[in-house]
Amino acid sequence: MDGPTAAGKHLAFHIDDRTGIWTPRQRLYTPNLLLYTWGYIVARCVGMADPRYKVALAYLEFENNPGPISVPSYDRSDGLQYYMDLSSSPVRDYLRVPIRPQPDIVIAPGYEDYFAPDQGNCCIFFAQSQGGAGVHGRPFSDGVHSTVFGIALAAGPVPDDPAQDVLFARSYYDQANQVPKVPSGQIGIQYPLTFE
Repeated sequence: MDGPTAAGKHLAFHIDDRTGIWTPRQRLYTPNLLLYTWGYIVARCVGMADPRYKVALAYLEFENNPGPISVPSYDRSDGLQYYMDLSSSPVRDYLRVPIRPQPDIVIAPGYEDYFAPDQGNCCIFFAQSQGGAGVHGRPFSDGVHSTVFGIALAAGPVPDDPAQDVLFARSYYDQANQVPKVPSGQIGIQYPLTFE
């Protein structure tokens, strides 16, 4: 029996440091994979009204490599350990950045008949790269050819402790759509998540 689902996707942008303008780096959205731990996040938020478990973080996984980057295999059962294990990589790391405090809530296409104009079933999250180093200390800059190739969403119940994060969703760009850091700006992420 089919039931409700949540479908996410994301699009990368270049954010000009001087103007703040977001310019799409890709033409098509990249779909995500909801991890099993997304259910725990929703249960804490809906069942217990626990604001510590709202989706508040984006992980921008990067590699310091000018060439195409191979994407790891992953599935719904993967968790935080993958990101902790990046500490042993000489070239891979991730930025742990805040999501804009409140997502936009809109009506997803095809659902207009089910919601009033002030309601919606799609949260649109926004985040952008910041800082010069990843969680494990690898540099993040155009000078070392940092390229973002993976995105994840997470809850951060203990804001200063990445080891306590709970992953919501994860996905990767194919080699043609990986996003290099450029000297004149940041990498922005727009991440619509539709609840069907």
